[in-house]
Amino acid sequence: MVFDAVSTKRELSQLEVRLQALEAEDASDDEIMDVLAEINELQDVLRNYETFPALLETVEANVLAQSYGESPPSLSECAEGLWRIRGCVAPLLCAALISAAHSPPGFNIDEGATDNRRGGQPDLYKGFVRRSDDVPLAEFLWKSLQGMVPAKLEATLAPPAEAPLRTQLWPQFQWMSAWNPKGIDARIVYERCCEQKSCENSFRLDEHDVDDRGEGWRALVTLIINLGSVDDSTGDASIQFAGGLDASSASSEHHHPPAESNAAELTLAPGDAVLLCFGKPNLAYMIKPAGSKPIIVAHSKIMYIPYCEANAGQSVPV
Repeated sequence: MVFDAVSTKRELSQLEVRLQALEAEDASDDEIMDVLAEINELQDVLRNYETFPALLETVEANVLAQSYGESPPSLSECAEGLWRIRGCVAPLLCAALISAAHSPPGFNIDEGATDNRRGGQPDLYKGFVRRSDDVPLAEFLWKSLQGMVPAKLEATLAPPAEAPLRTQLWPQFQWMSAWNPKGIDARIVYERCCEQKSCENSFRLDEHDVDDRGEGWRALVTLIINLGSVDDSTGDASIQFAGGLDASSASSEHHHPPAESNAAELTLAPGDAVLLCFGKPNLAYMIKPAGSKPIIVAHSKIMYIPYCEANAGQSVPV
């Protein structure tokens, strides 16, 4: 059987409409649960099988060679759960990725895809988007970032969808654990951010989907890279945060450079990036061009696994 994403999405959309109708009609719990089960099954199919072409394959080898190690990136902590990376991606690679992202089929209005249910992100992107499953790019970025990504983040061992129930039924177990970074999610979402009047003035909060039942790797940190403007890889990105940035709350646990000054927004030059922890309401963000030119930003996630020593000698029910 050949996977057909278009027909699967169409069937999923029809089921979601049917579910809304059943809820409006105050249908029986059994009917509603049957439709929910079908929706979950199709969401799992999309999560497991829908893929998008890798863009790094179209980048010339000499561009990649010149981009690696051109100048090491530097990291500074801006607030608790928020870090800025200067020089995350070299200018040549920024320009090459922007060009590749505009190749057919180009950018389209976000209609939702598997990353909205994979690693947890229920919200649609505000600008026009293009998705890519790019293992080579994820591995390339990880070479330079793995030494600076925050480690030993606290999170529950239970899948987000089941954490409340498991902790309630088995309170005798130590559910919270330290998690260590293991790589960058290969799903890269390129977003075209236009002038302020073209963007929705609403903040986006990266958090786990309530339906996330994954037992393994888990996204705990968002990675956002400003690639620059559409025309010439210049163009700063302005990232505004809903709760402002309290530099005094920046943690020294990871022995990073001193926190930057307090601000309600950050400006990212082309090639710069930010890391921000999942689920912090004050880190809900909105991205706009700092100038008049549209910009391209790349979204991904840092994937983590439990730090085994944190629960040595214990077992938890799965």
